[in-house]
Amino acid sequence: MSRDVSFCAHAILQSEVMVIPDARNDERFHDNPLVTGASNLRFYAGVPLYSPDGLPLGALCVIDDKPHNDFSEDDCQRLRELSRMVSDRLELQRIKYSSERDRPGFEDYAAHSSTPVIWFDDKFRIIEWNDAAASTLGYDRRDKNLVLFDDLLASGQRKIIQRLVQKA
Repeated sequence: MSRDVSFCAHAILQSEVMVIPDARNDERFHDNPLVTGASNLRFYAGVPLYSPDGLPLGALCVIDDKPHNDFSEDDCQRLRELSRMVSDRLELQRIKYSSERDRPGFEDYAAHSSTPVIWFDDKFRIIEWNDAAASTLGYDRRDKNLVLFDDLLASGQRKIIQRLVQKA
């Protein structure tokens, strides 16, 4: 389906919720294939999704194959609130993927460092450690799956580290 028949392409250009109670009666959409075709679209309410910089990213919409003349201002407000939540979630995902993409791999970051470095997960499984860490602790670098990180800690440090990891 091309963008020129998209309801959302219109909604993304609006600053407010775009409500079309019955698309058959709307001059912009009455002959749209989504209205005249098998999908039988009648009702549309859509609101833009924005980046933190205010750039429109897309649209969040509610559609139905029945007309709705009862979409209230409260409904519009809920759709706006939901769009803000979706926009926030999109930004969190962008940050997550960006940080993962920009994070150097262990080989680039610490593998050849003379300082002992251990990467471990929330279950204290060793993800990676460098030669300095393994040899300082009496292991070979290939032994990372034989021991948990918290087993390497002094007993007095375990609870402190475990609490810190739970907080993180």
